[in-house]
Parts: sequence; C-alpha cells; structure tokens
Amino acid sequence: MRDYLITKTTLFINMKYYFYYLTAAIILFLVLVSLLIKVPFPQSPSYLVYTMEDPFQVLDLKKHLRQYEQLKIDIQTRQFQLSRYYKIGNEANRSKIREEARQYLFRSIIDDIIPYWLQTEWDFNGTTETPRKGQIACGYFVTTVLKHAGIELDKYYLSRASSATLIKHLCQPQHITTIRENDYTKFLAHLQTQPDGIYIVGLDTHVGLIEKSDKNLFFIHSRKPRSAGVIKEKVLDSKTLKKSKIYVVGNLLDNESIIKNWLKHT
Repeated sequence: MRDYLITKTTLFINMKYYFYYLTAAIILFLVLVSLLIKVPFPQSPSYLVYTMEDPFQVLDLKKHLRQYEQLKIDIQTRQFQLSRYYKIGNEANRSKIREEARQYLFRSIIDDIIPYWLQTEWDFNGTTETPRKGQIACGYFVTTVLKHAGIELDKYYLSRASSATLIKHLCQPQHITTIRENDYTKFLAHLQTQPDGIYIVGLDTHVGLIEKSDKNLFFIHSRKPRSAGVIKEKVLDSKTLKKSKIYVVGNLLDNESIIKNWLKHT
C-alpha cells in the first residue's frame, strides 16, 4: 500500500511538471510565431496625426484646418464690423473702439490663433501658413500669427529680418527696451513691471512672443529640434530665454498705429 501511494504521488508530481513544461513550450511557440509572421496593422489615414498631450488621441488635420480657416473668417468679420463703427464714430467713441480692438486682438491672438499652431514642426527654412501641416521658422511664426489676426505687415521681409528690425517695425520706440549681457534677472524684472499685453522678444538668434496676463508670463515661439516646434512655456521655465545674451522687448498692442491701421481695414 505504501509503495502504491509513493508511486501515485511521484506520478502526480511528474504530471505537474509536465503541465508546466507544456505551457512554457506553447507560450514560446506563440512568441516565435508572432515574430516570424508579419501581421499588417491598420494604418491611420494620412491626414490624421497623433497629439502630444495624449498619444492615444488622434487629431483630424483636415477638420483642424477647416476650423482654422473659419476662425480667420470670423476675425475678418469682426474687424470689418469694428472698422465700420470706427469710421462713423466721434473721437470719444473712436477711443473706446480702439481699446475694444486692442482687447479683441489680444484675445484672438492668444486664445484663438496660437492654440491651433502649437506642435507645428520647426524648420530653419519653414514657411508654412497652415498650422500642424509643414514646418515653420521662428520669424515666420510670429509674422504669420499677426498676419492672420489682420495686422498688415510685410511678412516675407520681416520674417527674414533680424529680430531687432522686426520689433522696431512693429513697436513704437518708447515701448522698446534692450537688455544686454545675459541679464535674465533684469529682463524678468522688466516684464513684471509691464502691463498685460503681447510682447515681441528678440534674442541672440531667435524671436518669439510673450504673453503677459494676470501676472502670468508665457513665452510662445517655434524652436528646434523639429519635433519641438511651436510651444507655449512659462517664461520662468524657458532655457531658450535664460541662455540669451541680449533681449529686445517691444509692446506690440501699445502701438496706436497698429490698432488704427487694423481698424481702417475694408
């Protein structure tokens, strides 16, 4: 009886190991098969791109661009409406309309236009006018955003010009400040004393926009590498700003000529 129990126990143990070995062999076989057989995965349509915020979300680029074109039409419509009111108004009303136009431009650029451009790829020679399609250089990003907001400018000349030239062309001299010797602390202190608005900032070999709103400061620019592209980052976190040896800062919307010319649009 004792020998029978020992034999039965041994057989049970052997079968248990046999089951383990069989399972391992099946798993190994399936792994080898999966490596040897190429399984065609479904491809996304060419107009779909993945978002950086959520790699499992897909951005419909065609829809994205349609919405952006509609946004530009909406801005032109509002520009035309304010332009009509401006032409028939007295000086007191015109002053109020200029301020309304200034606030509208601020919100349109910061809240409406720029979000469409985020994650557009960078390239030194990039000139795309369609957000998230193609590449765009830093100067072209600034001028394209302003052009699409209805601000008249020589985009192709200013995009290739130095950042100082761009700023001098778009900002009034009394609203331009130059800070040298890599004095980031002084640059930051200057921004903190300025009113809310949109500022163009020129660096050693770079240019971008700064948003100041409710004491918050953001640097919005197109930068290398290509995969980085158009980003919006806190001024305090920007390595690009911190390493620059020079800062040329101009208040864009404090330029009355910019506002008046925008309101003369027909």
